[in-house]
Amino acid sequence: MSLLFIGISFLVGVQLDRANAACGVADGFQYQQLSDVNPYAAFWPPVDDMFMACAGNYTAYVYSGDPERGLTGLMMKGFKPIPGQQASLTIYNSDGTIFGIITDDATGNALNSKIATPNITVIWQQTGTQSYGFTGQMQRADQPPGPTTVITTMPPPTTRAYNGSGIDPWLISHDLLIAIDSGKKPDQNTWEKLKILITKFDKLLKFDDATVDNATTYDTRQTLISLTPFNSNPFTPVWQTDYNVLSDYIPQMRPDPSNKAVFVSSLLSTADIIFKIITDPTDPKFIYSTRPNAQRTVVLFTSSTSSDFEDFVKTGEDTLAQKFLDLDIRLLVVGFGMDQDSLAKYSQETNWFSFFNALDNTMDVVNQLAQDYFVVADKLCPPVQAMLDQALDNTQTELKTPISEPLNYLGPKDDKTKTFDTDGGQTGRYCNFQKNNYVIRNNVKTAEDPPQQGAICMTIYYQLEVDKDFVHVYKGVGQDKKAVASFSGLEVLGSRMEIYDSVTITFTSDNEEVYGGFYIQATSGECPASSTLKKPIIIH
Repeated sequence: MSLLFIGISFLVGVQLDRANAACGVADGFQYQQLSDVNPYAAFWPPVDDMFMACAGNYTAYVYSGDPERGLTGLMMKGFKPIPGQQASLTIYNSDGTIFGIITDDATGNALNSKIATPNITVIWQQTGTQSYGFTGQMQRADQPPGPTTVITTMPPPTTRAYNGSGIDPWLISHDLLIAIDSGKKPDQNTWEKLKILITKFDKLLKFDDATVDNATTYDTRQTLISLTPFNSNPFTPVWQTDYNVLSDYIPQMRPDPSNKAVFVSSLLSTADIIFKIITDPTDPKFIYSTRPNAQRTVVLFTSSTSSDFEDFVKTGEDTLAQKFLDLDIRLLVVGFGMDQDSLAKYSQETNWFSFFNALDNTMDVVNQLAQDYFVVADKLCPPVQAMLDQALDNTQTELKTPISEPLNYLGPKDDKTKTFDTDGGQTGRYCNFQKNNYVIRNNVKTAEDPPQQGAICMTIYYQLEVDKDFVHVYKGVGQDKKAVASFSGLEVLGSRMEIYDSVTITFTSDNEEVYGGFYIQATSGECPASSTLKKPIIIH
């Protein structure tokens, strides 16, 4: 029996009827990094401030300490079901796949010989008020896990039971501006149905009305603006508009009977007020500040084109598109009840914004809007197609399109640039719920006779939410790929890998904060000696 089981055996079998506000992961065990000296990770039930078992939920993280060594040897002791309650310890691999869902000793110990990725996330969830008593452990494996075939973004647990399809919209955590076109409408019936669509969408979200210094990282903050044909564009209290405020405000809105709304000037002025990062609490505008690492999104609900539509779709200097890029704002236009001419204009693939055509205002349509554009990022934050599948050989010696996220990445790209702090974090941020896969095909050959498989040298810089957003690197492509490294946190000096195979790269982000992103360049051949870049990891 290991020291782990001896040291905490006093918890085994203890069932206390305690629901404690301070109940959660034990101090010192939320982030565990292993080593040759400390090769074991411990799993415990939730505990309170007195280190007594209690009823609660938690999320914890374990890293093997070596990107080439996974985690294995899962052992559980004392995990017994409690009648009338449900509880599970779910372990996720770093690519989002489920390593195992443990509901008792047997389901845990059945995974004893299975190997998890070097980074894992451990989520304990339970119902009821009785506490559990158990101990669990894993240890460092001698090799990485085999390939996984399903890559997903891993959502954290929610604070409610969610029975809908897809991922719970409560996990959406944007700084969100709802913009409503209050100009001329096709008819009154369309206007009334549009308002119902907006309120149904808003009811899906979970809100925080705090200023930037007190706001959480995991809720949405919201403001609402009415876009009119004139310069008067009333909006609700900045970042203090929850569903109740919005549902009280919308019935009072009236469309203009004869004039289309103006979009550009209204959105420009509002963006300058609410989407600026202000760090000085003595600044009068501090209460309007956007969260520095929140995804910033405008959802514009409309039934027709605006009076300034030509300016609205323009790109380049001094345009709305450029302003939104500078302030790191994504725009989603939601159309409802549009005529064919308006629908065709908003649906152009060359438009700089995203567009969703709501065919009705039913909950099925509302859920589709939330799932397709918020808890899956592909449509609101699509990857650059030219980055997704590239090849290197003895002629094409570097990537034609370096792999990066976001599109307006502003971090370091070589050893001469050492910062991600451009403009105080105002711009250059990736999105929540991203799941991008990239392939670099290695067709490099050596000069030997016969030629042998050559190397590619890959350099990566990154600024990612620690232990939540990852760049995963795999040796190989498809079903046979093997995990070789995972990157999270900050790297400004350039991590290098010399790989004698093709490479698959997966980027995943969770539902909370967003940062400067990552940049990858790859070249044919071995990594050259460098006095400034890190020594490469060599993968055969």
